[in-house]
Amino acid sequence: MKAERVTSETISFARRLRATGAGLTALALAACAHSPVDGRGQASGGALEAAGNPSIPASATPSSSGALLRLADRLLADDAPAAALALYREAWAAGGKDEKALSGIGRAQLALGRPELAIDTLSRAVGMPGASGRTWRAYGESLLGMGRFEQAAAAFDEALARGADPAALSAKAVALDALARHEEALELFQQARTMAPGDANLASNYALSLALHGETGEALEIFRRIARQGHAGLAHRHNLALALTLAGELEQARRLLRVDLDSDEASSTLENYLEIAALPAKDRVAAIAAVSRPVSRAPSDVAVPVLADDEQGRKAAARLMTPPAPPPPPAPEPVELPPLLDPTGWSVQIAAYRTPAQLIRGQRYYWRKFADVLKDQAPRRSEVDYGPRKRKPRGFFYRLNVGELRGRDEAYALCRRLKAAGAPCWVRPPEPSEGRLPGGTAETSVAPTSGGSDGGS
Repeated sequence: MKAERVTSETISFARRLRATGAGLTALALAACAHSPVDGRGQASGGALEAAGNPSIPASATPSSSGALLRLADRLLADDAPAAALALYREAWAAGGKDEKALSGIGRAQLALGRPELAIDTLSRAVGMPGASGRTWRAYGESLLGMGRFEQAAAAFDEALARGADPAALSAKAVALDALARHEEALELFQQARTMAPGDANLASNYALSLALHGETGEALEIFRRIARQGHAGLAHRHNLALALTLAGELEQARRLLRVDLDSDEASSTLENYLEIAALPAKDRVAAIAAVSRPVSRAPSDVAVPVLADDEQGRKAAARLMTPPAPPPPPAPEPVELPPLLDPTGWSVQIAAYRTPAQLIRGQRYYWRKFADVLKDQAPRRSEVDYGPRKRKPRGFFYRLNVGELRGRDEAYALCRRLKAAGAPCWVRPPEPSEGRLPGGTAETSVAPTSGGSDGGS
């Protein structure tokens, strides 16, 4: 099927990104069960390969397996998966090879960014009697990491059948998003957030889903809300950096990446984010899910302020993730042409412009080109602001006028002469706002350099 072909190409792209060694974070999908580990908690590749076979010689007594599992769970929750992995393996050998220990081994492998190992371990765990919802959810996460999204969604259904779990709902939403079922995914994200309204990881997944589908404004506001509430950690910062990239705010994204990565890693990660931004929206989640792995902190670049995921670090992250207040708009520039202040007569409008510079150029052009008609007439300016209304014209204009004139007949006679010479013109009665700049009007509109018209009032 065409959808399968697109997914295959996306997974191939994701594998290539992983091979670059760049620090891509995920949709906080690993954070559904645990947070990404920093460099101090990572194990070597050789140790991870050995962990794929949990059948090791027993080095602890069976009576200690429960205590080992409790300690391993605490270590995994405290972002020390390498240490947790060793204890889960000890508990597996000590406790008669039960499901809890095997599940722990798989979850630790996931936390270390090795779904290819975790998927084998957890497939065995879910086949054991009494497999828990937590184990099924971890199995689904390993399937996500390998790009097997249909199977992942089914695994999350098994997890949800064993109990209400907002993290499993959020993870299933990621799988559906990767299958281009975005509307269904949004419904699940909302259900998960209703169940756990203060969970920053669920909010981060939802926000990045929005950003990956082009709704960057709402996504950035959610990320900044996470920061203001003091919940922003490593995964959230990198998810925000990806959202900023999707929104085209590349310098701010680079600045945020440099908090946790050295210069080369930050540049490489930003390049990968740009490649993801270039994908069709329906393929972006699949690419992110399949390349997900922990992000290592900057190991040696001492110029980078590495933020700890503690209260002080979260406050600093809040400042980083929240943009400064925009400066007040500049006051309108003075205009050389005299205003048409409270005219007692009529005026003839020739053109309308967005900026004072365009107005001055237009005045010089018309008085030179149509000097025979205008040489004895004084140029005047006036301003009008139509605001953001739906119909045209919209926004702020500087009008170029001839006048003041003594009456309606004189105005029409002058306009007829201008039109006969080839110039545009409109006869207008005076307006209450003529010659007075609206308060706070900033000249930010883009307009052509040649004359245009607002069509009169």
